[in-house]
Amino acid sequence: MRLLTFVIAFALLASVVIADEKDQKINEYANMVETEYLKTHDVVNSEIAVANILEKEPKEYVTLYTMSKILYIKAEISRKQEEQVKLYEKGIEMGKKAVEVKPESEAAKYWYYMNMKKRSWLKRDTGAIGDVKRGLENLIKDNPEYIPGIQAYAALLSELPGLFGGNIEKALELLLNAVQLDPGYSALYMDIAKVYVKTGDYKKAREYLNQAIQIEKPTDKSSDTLYEKASAIKLLEEIKNK
Repeated sequence: MRLLTFVIAFALLASVVIADEKDQKINEYANMVETEYLKTHDVVNSEIAVANILEKEPKEYVTLYTMSKILYIKAEISRKQEEQVKLYEKGIEMGKKAVEVKPESEAAKYWYYMNMKKRSWLKRDTGAIGDVKRGLENLIKDNPEYIPGIQAYAALLSELPGLFGGNIEKALELLLNAVQLDPGYSALYMDIAKVYVKTGDYKKAREYLNQAIQIEKPTDKSSDTLYEKASAIKLLEEIKNK
């Protein structure tokens, strides 16, 4: 009910504010939705709330990429591959619309490529993976300090075989540089640890996993709460004797 109350308040306010104020409120709403559904895991209510906004504002790019993100997380929660593919494809559609409305939006491009990446893995679509790689590379070329883009690109480089453009050394370099830019971004520590596990440096992996667990004020607060600490603890347990 609290989430729907925010949505109603937002809709009433949006009808009377001028354009600049309206854009500001949409951003505030998107941030509220993120915190709300990640905290309560109430993805369905968040999807409904954002869909209601899209019915009235179908070309609001922040709302479009917020929906793209919600669909991505909904797919991550699902355990059925067929459902995941459909959700990622819908996420791609929403992300693409957001990019068309606001081509310079980093978040719109990020969620477009994140959905495309996961869909491509599931469908074994190597051509689309190449598109994702080029897209993420261009994203961080345009803004070398865009941490989500750096993380996503580095993760892809570490996952891909060398034959398809993978480069684990470059991935580690990018992640280590990114953690200097934003020491509170907990997902970076997790990804660094995963790279060290792949290279067999378990001591370094444990070092970064412990750092991920000990971050008191993570920059990526919602992600940290939902994923990173639990994943770090689990991986630390798996490699404790290596």
